[in-house]
Amino acid sequence: MSALPRLLVFSHAADLYGAPRSLLLFLEGLEPTRARVELVCPCAGPLVRLAREAGVEARVEPGLLVRGGRRGRARAAAAAWREVRRARPDLVYVNTVARAGPVVAAALCGVPSVVHVREGRAYFEPRGAPGRARLAALLALPRRFICVSRAVRALLVERGVSGERSVVVHNGVDSAAYAPDDPQARSSGRRLLGVAPDVPLVGMLGQPIPRKGGPLFLKAAARVAAVREDAVFVLVGGAADDPGSGRLAAAAARAGLGGRVRVVPFVDDPVPVYAALDVVANCSTGEPFARVNLEAMAAGRPVVATDVDGNAEAVADGSTGFVVPPGDATAMARRWLELLDDAGLRREMGRAGRRRVEREFTVERYRAGVAAAIGEILDASLLRPRDRMARSAGSDVDVRPEPGP
Repeated sequence: MSALPRLLVFSHAADLYGAPRSLLLFLEGLEPTRARVELVCPCAGPLVRLAREAGVEARVEPGLLVRGGRRGRARAAAAAWREVRRARPDLVYVNTVARAGPVVAAALCGVPSVVHVREGRAYFEPRGAPGRARLAALLALPRRFICVSRAVRALLVERGVSGERSVVVHNGVDSAAYAPDDPQARSSGRRLLGVAPDVPLVGMLGQPIPRKGGPLFLKAAARVAAVREDAVFVLVGGAADDPGSGRLAAAAARAGLGGRVRVVPFVDDPVPVYAALDVVANCSTGEPFARVNLEAMAAGRPVVATDVDGNAEAVADGSTGFVVPPGDATAMARRWLELLDDAGLRREMGRAGRRRVEREFTVERYRAGVAAAIGEILDASLLRPRDRMARSAGSDVDVRPEPGP
């Protein structure tokens, strides 16, 4: 009997923000009798623990953590090379384009690699010769790119990556995990956020980084607060001592919103948070394909998102929520008010959003797409029987490489 194919997976983080959470969903669907899979992370965290609980071998290698500019990247690349040499995999899978080290390490060891592209334009416009060299290596070396949206794939094509080397696989969510009509989950979420049961509530989930659009959220909140004295706004994400969270809280106070805006630390389980919200906002200035859109729709909540990158591929404007011009606080606030003022519209859009997730963005469809892209190179079927059955029942996605332009 031939040996199982070996897959070495590199994650740049071990928290449960978007990219690691999506990776975990894929790992949980793998069939351990069809491939030997090993996850490597630069630090301990929920991803490592939950992957192990799912039966995936997972290890922490602190040397992979990038610290200190060029020398730090060189040390991290050397650590990646040692990991590839140790594991002797048949394929290296890298869960981000933010780290070129594992891709270069795989090439030096003669191992094919697949990169899951979960980032947007900023990552493809590096400054300085070293950054451009890293990008050139990242684009030239992998066997395959898995893109989270058509918008991301277009970025690769712009930079000369042939269509035959890329596939589009949208993120997926397990809609059964969310609670669109669960009053207990809503009450739990309201207690978690410190908000009274009947207060109109708009929220945004995400890291407190500039790209996520916290300032736009606060500007829109100020406009709505001037009209709806009962409305409250919540920003969820970041550690309790995160400087980004502190800056957003200070900005809210300066705008006179101190009592109306809550800045809440990141939570591993977002289900009660979505259940607590009436409207979910996505104010990003760049968003390859946000899990928050899908999670909100799975929870039966309407989404108001900026028209950037992959947002319009998830949110159906006028059906599951609204898509507004990026940076336009007035348009964002107008749509929040429209939804807060009309409970029937919120319910209608929430139900349409959940149906859209159940039809187009299932976890089975996502797993099938990623597994097909990887399994084609490994010449192996990687999914557990239930996901293979779901795929054969018609919920799969065409993951054949798209033709070049």
